[in-house]
Amino acid sequence: MHSNFRTLMFSLGSIGLAVACSSARAQNFNIDFDFIGSGTGAGIPSPAYGAALAQPGNWQAVQLPPGIPIGLFDIAGTRTIATVTVQSGALNSSQFGSLSTDGNRLFADGFSRSGSISLTFASLENGTYAVATVATPPSSRAMRVSVAPSSGGVQLVEGPNSDTFAVGFTHALHLSAVTAGQMVVTIADPAAVNSSARVQGIQLKRCMSDVNGDGAIDFFDYLDFVDAYSAHGPSADFNHDSVIDFFDYLDFVDALSAGC
Repeated sequence: MHSNFRTLMFSLGSIGLAVACSSARAQNFNIDFDFIGSGTGAGIPSPAYGAALAQPGNWQAVQLPPGIPIGLFDIAGTRTIATVTVQSGALNSSQFGSLSTDGNRLFADGFSRSGSISLTFASLENGTYAVATVATPPSSRAMRVSVAPSSGGVQLVEGPNSDTFAVGFTHALHLSAVTAGQMVVTIADPAAVNSSARVQGIQLKRCMSDVNGDGAIDFFDYLDFVDAYSAHGPSADFNHDSVIDFFDYLDFVDALSAGC
């Protein structure tokens, strides 16, 4: 199945083929659960604000009533077929004067609900995603965040709010292997007091090293990329510069080594 491997190794340094058609972009999302009004948290962060995943780009405000699937725009501002549905809850705003303007827009508002909040993503591209859930607690209790599917288990987010993002303090970080287009993120406070569960934002980043979209990052992704590269297929333009060359191979190997 991978008979072109030797040919590829022989010619890697000399290939520089312009791509005839554009490569598909990954479904990467920055979502701010945005308070409707003029409070401190009203408005979305600027495109320069990379937040937990260091992922600058378009931020999408989610303000519609809960229970309705909301179409998602990616970080390039392009509408996708993916949606998110938020379980019933209330938008609210708080004051965090020590943060930057972008930090306040992310942290100072969000959905809250007694007990738990569920975010259901649908029509995602299959593959592996890094999922950063910004869910700092409204009090001294830690938020408990889980993602399905994921092997990351329940993670605690203890706060405080900060422009310096750190796992366990400002957000939870899971890897989710999506194979049926759906992902569910749950934020819970076991104490289940009034408006105890809270989520301010969430970021999804498709792990492009999962080339074959099977939800695992492994040697089969390497072999499949090598096949696409040697065939000069559009998917081999890993860095999206419209040229298939050795830099695509190097960038892919770096991404594969990093995992996501």
